[in-house]
Amino acid sequence: MEYVSVAEAARYLGITEHAVRQRAQRGTLPSHRGGGKVLIGIEQDQATREVPDEQSELLGEQLADIPREPDENIRFLREQNARLTGMIESMQRDHARQISELHVLLQNTQRLILATIPDAPQAPERPGDDVISPHDER
Repeated sequence: MEYVSVAEAARYLGITEHAVRQRAQRGTLPSHRGGGKVLIGIEQDQATREVPDEQSELLGEQLADIPREPDENIRFLREQNARLTGMIESMQRDHARQISELHVLLQNTQRLILATIPDAPQAPERPGDDVISPHDER
């Protein structure tokens, strides 16, 4: 293994200097500090694949446009969150409607029951009025 400068490693690998530094920080490229500089370890087979500077820069720009895995995960999770939030809101609306319908059915049933009992108090006519409970005094 031969240790070269960041610029030389970028040229050999066909990536930008920034990408070389990132790989060195992540540990995917061997590196060490020497004489105040970061040196990158290049295998002999990697060193023979030198890419011209223009191609290196173009390739580096293209690689920078590719979304990284954490960003893709964040996007996926945000989409899932939005979908699940919509489902919850829809279920809440359905439940509120069902409760309202049950309330109306309860009032109607109470009116029918009270109508069959002689001398029973009358149930309220409007939905907003209090419902007569079995514990009310007669």
